Amino acid sequence: MYNTDIMVIVLFIIMLIGVLLGKMKVINSESRSTISFLIINVSMPMLIVSSSNLEFNEQTKNESMWLIIMSVAAFFFSILLAQLIFKKAVPRCATVFSNAGYMGLPVLNSILGPKGLFLGAIFQMVFHLFTWTYGISLFTKSNKFKDSLKKMINPSLIAVAIAIVLMFTGWKMPDTIQTVLKMMGELTTPLSMLLIGATLAQVSLKEVIKLKQIYVVTALRLLIIPAFVLLFLLFPSIPKISVYVVFVINAMPSAAITGILAMKYNNDEKLASSIVAFSTLISIITLFLITNVFDIATVLGLV
Repeated sequence: MYNTDIMVIVLFIIMLIGVLLGKMKVINSESRSTISFLIINVSMPMLIVSSSNLEFNEQTKNESMWLIIMSVAAFFFSILLAQLIFKKAVPRCATVFSNAGYMGLPVLNSILGPKGLFLGAIFQMVFHLFTWTYGISLFTKSNKFKDSLKKMINPSLIAVAIAIVLMFTGWKMPDTIQTVLKMMGELTTPLSMLLIGATLAQVSLKEVIKLKQIYVVTALRLLIIPAFVLLFLLFPSIPKISVYVVFVINAMPSAAITGILAMKYNNDEKLASSIVAFSTLISIITLFLITNVFDIATVLGLV
């Protein structure tokens, strides 16, 4: 684990390198697709499986149980806000879903190490459940449960299942395999930050700031929803690390899945891309704050 402030600065610098490479066209549209594929299908799953060295004891079970409960509660709160404030699919989707995969897991892995990564991966299971049910329902009226179920089965979800089995059974992979998984998994954080930076390089800020909805969505996504999660600190029986994981992931910017679904269903792709880009840009600032808010809450006696 690293000092959180230093880690945030490191991630920010890597993101800036991504912006530079994007402006120079070194990372172009085709490159971004390739990097995205590598993260989702190769490095992230390997990173998750490599976290299975943790001992799955009663403490880990308790932390995982509370994490799932809080994750579901946070999603229902987010959905309630989105339904009450917005009428269109894109802002609703951008409010409910945070960038848990590209930013959340790498940040947790950098700050908390394997334990934070594993708990974050469990959050991803809840994330995918809501994405391919509620998320899909926002953009289409058809109820194709089988298609949604197929989309929920992805490399990261399979990796979580493998990690849980390995921890339950106590079986350890050969050192060679573990080393390969660890080395490949460690590519996730720098690749994710480079990708986000290169994506931001393609956005025209002059056009983005004209869209009023992005300010409301960004405030909800980066401030209001994380503040709701902090309320769980009022309950001493809930493990602090579980609250921290749910808090950090919910303080991430709007998920890229918003733009992907908007593109697929031809539903205001420009607004979707603008919200994702703007919230990501603002999160560079708020990320410094959220990584210290938890410590402040502890000092104030909320834990």
